[in-house]
Amino acid sequence: MSQVEAQQIAAGNAVIKALSGVNSAKAAAQESQAGQARTQAALNLASRQSNAADVTFSKAQGIYNDAENTLHIAEANLNTAKNIVAIATTALKNANAVLAAAEANLRAAQATFDAATKVFNDATAAYTVALNAFTQAQSDYNTAVANVKDAQNAYNLAWANFQSAKASLDDANNKLLQANADVTNAKNAVGLATQDNDDAHTNLNIADAALTAAQHTLEDANAKVADLRGQIGTAEASLGVAKFNHNQALNRLYVAQAAKQASDKAIAIAYAQGNAATDIFKGETTYVFNGCLNQAYPSISGTVSVVNLIPSGAQLSSGHVLTWGECTTKDTINIGDVIYYTGSIVGNSISATKITKHA
Repeated sequence: MSQVEAQQIAAGNAVIKALSGVNSAKAAAQESQAGQARTQAALNLASRQSNAADVTFSKAQGIYNDAENTLHIAEANLNTAKNIVAIATTALKNANAVLAAAEANLRAAQATFDAATKVFNDATAAYTVALNAFTQAQSDYNTAVANVKDAQNAYNLAWANFQSAKASLDDANNKLLQANADVTNAKNAVGLATQDNDDAHTNLNIADAALTAAQHTLEDANAKVADLRGQIGTAEASLGVAKFNHNQALNRLYVAQAAKQASDKAIAIAYAQGNAATDIFKGETTYVFNGCLNQAYPSISGTVSVVNLIPSGAQLSSGHVLTWGECTTKDTINIGDVIYYTGSIVGNSISATKITKHA
């Protein structure tokens, strides 16, 4: 539009200039004609001036024609510009309509965008909440996994401890069962020995009663001998009977004493076995060798295996402790050897007089 207007202005200026030239030429021609009337003398001059005016007119006419052509071109350009303006006006109207529609669409889009923004903001808030919940859940999960691992490790350790404890318990139960069996056997042996001891005591009491009766009889006999010397025959007979009964009582006493010694020996052995059974879980103890000529303690012998060696002694599979000294006749023994021994027993300790290792 600015270019067209500029062209129109230029064309207008050219037309005005041309018209001004034409008007000037006409004025000059009129002046020439008036001067021809006034003076003939100036005809030649006027003719020259006329010719000059004609020339000027011709030039002006040419300028006018050029201006007219320029005007036509300008008018054509103006028409073209008007057409362009009309087209542009139509386009502008269409653009305004499109703009209005676009603005309506923009408002609708803005409303949609606002709604979408609200939904997005709500979704973002919900996402933030969900993310926080997920993060917390992830942390809780990691903590739970760590706790599960710790619990699994604790379970594995507890299971290993349980297995170890169970193995120890089973071993202890087996040893306890064996100990109970040994104790039961020892109790049975003690019971039998006690019964033998009771029988020996009974026999000893009977022998003592018989001895007392015999002594009384002897005393009576002696009294009768002292009082009835005259009845020597009868007294001698009574004395012989009393002596016989006394000898019989002494024999019974000796038998009872032997039975008592045997019973004491059996009781000592039974108690030793009982102590060995109940002491099966106890540690080592210091034991003293009592010599080879000690007759104050019950004698004992047996065949056992060596469990452990201690200074001047050995722990036996029977639970006893075997000791020896310079007077002991013995083979060199080691753990696991089967040996035969003789000696005397005190408590759980055996003082050996002889130790022989089986091949």
